[in-house]
Amino acid sequence: PTTTVLLRNLVGADEVDDELEEEVRDECTRYGDVKTVSIEVAGDDVAIRVVYATVEDAKEAVAKLDRRYFGKRVISATFV
Repeated sequence: PTTTVLLRNLVGADEVDDELEEEVRDECTRYGDVKTVSIEVAGDDVAIRVVYATVEDAKEAVAKLDRRYFGKRVISATFV
């Protein structure tokens, strides 16, 4: 495990807006100290990288977010 968590299938490319980064940060802060959030869009694929202060925080986020339903989507949360 690392301090970086990769979130996929959280939103579609058409759902990326100016508020998404702050919304992701707010949600991910529930699991630990978030250092950075970055969003990459490639076609229909949206990859969100969340960097935590510690590996323990990142482990908690993966444990809570991986395979969680968000709307009609199932989130993938993995370490990078």
